[in-house]
Amino acid sequence: MQARVKLIHRIAAVSGCSAVALGAIGAHKVKPVTQTHQYESYTTANRYHFYHTMGLFTAQFSSYPLLTAGFFGIGMLMFCSAAYMEGLTELPDLEGASWAEYMKRTKDEHKFVFLMPVGGTCFMLGWLSHILMNSNKDFFSKKSILLFYGSIESP
Repeated sequence: MQARVKLIHRIAAVSGCSAVALGAIGAHKVKPVTQTHQYESYTTANRYHFYHTMGLFTAQFSSYPLLTAGFFGIGMLMFCSAAYMEGLTELPDLEGASWAEYMKRTKDEHKFVFLMPVGGTCFMLGWLSHILMNSNKDFFSKKSILLFYGSIESP
C-alpha cells in the first residue's frame, strides 16, 4: 500500500510540474499567437490540470487511492489534453454559420473534442469516489498525517 501511495504522489508531482510548464508556455508562447477563444480553452485546460493535480495529491487519503487517482489521471489525460489541443488548433471562421455547420466543422477540426465530456465525467467520479469512499477513514488521524507528511515533529 505504501508503495502505491508513493507512486501516486510521484505522478502528482510530475503532473504539477507539467501544469506549471504548460502554463508558462501558454502565457509566453501561446497567448501572443492565438485568438481569444483559443487562449481561453488553453487556460481552462491548464486550470483543470492544476485542480486535478491537487486531487491526485489528496487521493492517498481515499479508501481506494488507486481508483480515485485513476479517475483523476484519466480525466486529466482526456479532458486537459483535448482542451489544450483545442486551444492550439485554429478553427476556420464560422461567423454566421448554422448550428449544424458549426458542429460539423468543429468536429472535423478537433478530432479529440469528444474526449472532453468523458474526461469531465472522470473528474466527477474521482471527486465522488474520494468523498464517498472516505467515509470510514478519519482524515485527521495520526496515521493519515504520518502517511501524508512522513513524520510529525513536536515543537
